[in-house]
Amino acid sequence: MRFNSFGTLAGLGLAMLSGVASEPVLWCYAQYSDKIDTSIDYSRCTNVLVAFGIPKPDATIKIEAEDKLQDFVKTVQDQGPKVSVSLGGWTGSGNFSTLIKNEENREKFIDRIVDLIKSKNLDGIDLDWEYPGRDGNCNVFDKDNDTKNYLEFLRLLRKTLTEKFPDSSKLVTMAVWVQPFDGPDGPTSDMSEFANLTDFAFLMQYDYTTSSAEHSGPNSPLDFEEGKGTRSFRTAIKAWTDAKWPRDQLVAGFAFYGRSSKLDIEGDEVPTSQYQKQSKTEFPKGDEEDEVEEDACTGTKRFSGAWRWKHLLHDGVLKDPLTANEPWVRQFDNITKTPWLFNKETKVFITYDDPESIKEKARVVNEEGLAGGMMWSIDMDKDNVLTDAMKENLKGSSKN
Repeated sequence: MRFNSFGTLAGLGLAMLSGVASEPVLWCYAQYSDKIDTSIDYSRCTNVLVAFGIPKPDATIKIEAEDKLQDFVKTVQDQGPKVSVSLGGWTGSGNFSTLIKNEENREKFIDRIVDLIKSKNLDGIDLDWEYPGRDGNCNVFDKDNDTKNYLEFLRLLRKTLTEKFPDSSKLVTMAVWVQPFDGPDGPTSDMSEFANLTDFAFLMQYDYTTSSAEHSGPNSPLDFEEGKGTRSFRTAIKAWTDAKWPRDQLVAGFAFYGRSSKLDIEGDEVPTSQYQKQSKTEFPKGDEEDEVEEDACTGTKRFSGAWRWKHLLHDGVLKDPLTANEPWVRQFDNITKTPWLFNKETKVFITYDDPESIKEKARVVNEEGLAGGMMWSIDMDKDNVLTDAMKENLKGSSKN
């Protein structure tokens, strides 16, 4: 998952909902640091996943404000949820390929994971290696061997956790891209062995269009408009279920943020389509938390353009969840089932999700019989508006 990078958004604050219609389960990723919002009510969650632990070349795991992590874990657990730590992320996955490439490295890495679970009293571990077998954020990767090595790593991880924690079943989950892991011949056609070794896979069904693209478009389209893309929320589900991933272990991803760009258009008219030419020289700042960062691949420095849901409301872009403030104009696309905003004065465009689009996605999740939904991220919500939209509309069919 990518957050303050030019192409996409995600560090990882996540919530997953599943279970029966009357009481859906919520998994909540928390973007952990010493600045984490202590007012978040985690009692709404059944599980909280702390993002991120960064695997280093020597297999150690670096976590910001680690000295305070155990207290944070206890605070959350005292409210009811189980807690896992998520390893990797968009900028933190660079060492996975090396750490799992042979038995010696796997054992060393797993020893560190076991130590982390023990020392912080965790209920599980989440693996956020988004692109096995392909380049992510200029990561080291092995197209021929990453996926098969990952499977061997998971076999040893599951075996070790069972041996080390005989009295409790530790959760093993994965955050995954919109298509199955790559091998020598492209995406893997049978992911069932991975499913047998893990509890859930969290689909990252967002970051489809960024400010680097030629034209603007939806961050997380339910469906794509013909001629305007080939991937969507729905196609991601099909890709994984076609690869034999069980529906009751598949969790759909919901974005609690938007992406902005400057449109390269003339005149004063408000566009009626979200597909417009984007500026290649101007990259607007997103919300108040958006900062200039350097792209690991190109060395280019610029804003990500990210807008967290809470700031769309707090900073006056939105008057209420479904109404824009002047000079912003809100429109809703009936194919992608997503809202978008346009500023008549600055020509800035924002693609995002709101309660209306979340309801549409939840309907598809229910129709597909998935375990539930995942949000990136709970700390981006305001007054639980989007969390409640998920909870009220998702049914879920989780195996747990």
